[in-house]
Amino acid sequence: MILNVFGSSSSGNCYILHDSEEAVIIEAGVRPSTAMYRCFENDFTRIAGLFVSHHHADHAGFARMWSEAGVPVYTIEDVARRTSIHAPSLRIIKEGRWVTAGRFRVLPFPLIHYDPDGTPCPIVGFLIDHPETGRILFATDTEALARKEYTEDGTRYVPYRFTGIVHWMLEANYDDYILHLSEVPKTQKERIRQSHLSVNNAIGILRCADLSRTRDIMLLHMSERNSVNNESKITRRVRVATGKRCFLARAGLSVNFTKEINI
Repeated sequence: MILNVFGSSSSGNCYILHDSEEAVIIEAGVRPSTAMYRCFENDFTRIAGLFVSHHHADHAGFARMWSEAGVPVYTIEDVARRTSIHAPSLRIIKEGRWVTAGRFRVLPFPLIHYDPDGTPCPIVGFLIDHPETGRILFATDTEALARKEYTEDGTRYVPYRFTGIVHWMLEANYDDYILHLSEVPKTQKERIRQSHLSVNNAIGILRCADLSRTRDIMLLHMSERNSVNNESKITRRVRVATGKRCFLARAGLSVNFTKEINI
């Protein structure tokens, strides 16, 4: 099974996981292209589904184009309401309920994100399971790998403790120090911190996680502005902290996603 990256930034996000029989697309923030079609040899019937995490254009902007081609689009109600996905292709998914697309099994789970005006933005991550890859965790555009719960005592964060993850696809959007020194307006800095995982937070999540079955870690959605000239240092920090292979997701990257553990 091969994972191809076609975009992993605020300009657009799209990942295609495929073998000779089937494929799934994760996010639709990049215009469909001939290079994408090669992943399934121009046979759209091989696409088991497109999974979209939330409504922002860099993740959902081209979902309708895929749906018009007959690709099943699996997403939450908020995305369906805000976008114009072709109705026959729409598949509404619910947080905490497994869905099956081909041989892929996918569990959507809620994350924490905000719209530019500060209002909460419904979003899900995906726990993906396939016989060839084992478990893949996909989480991007989130303040934490956690869900928010509202109680009488206020808001609390409930962290996820996933086990058996073979491949991590985890956001590492910005370097805390570079963001602190940047000329980004204070209000925008605060929104970035509330809506995206920093490199330090991503490393903290991985250090606390069960990595016994983990083969590799892919860092997603890294801001070029807020991680300037620091990318090789960041991947090296993750490798040192986890002892696992680490990749930075950029357009053009191709990684073999197998279940074999890299010793």
